[in-house]
Amino acid sequence: MSALPMTLNMTAETETAKIARGLRERDMELVADLVERFQHRLVRYCYTSPGGESMRRTLAQRDLDSRAATGSQYNGRQRFDPWLYRDRAQSGNR
Repeated sequence: MSALPMTLNMTAETETAKIARGLRERDMELVADLVERFQHRLVRYCYTSPGGESMRRTLAQRDLDSRAATGSQYNGRQRFDPWLYRDRAQSGNR
């Protein structure tokens, strides 16, 4: 029974390492994939920001652009999504 959680954990670590390496290398295909995977969640996360849907999408796009620019700082030791949302949470939803 303990083999399954270990396998799942190793798979997650492999994906985070791949993301970290791709961001360091500025792999635009990876960045496009991350945008596709996380943009809707980030828009929902920005939902508490003032303004309408258009403003939330603008904030989400700005956040994604900012995180892509600082992607080399992602070390791949933790899940990607908390790192993606970290600055917005620390800034009080800007």
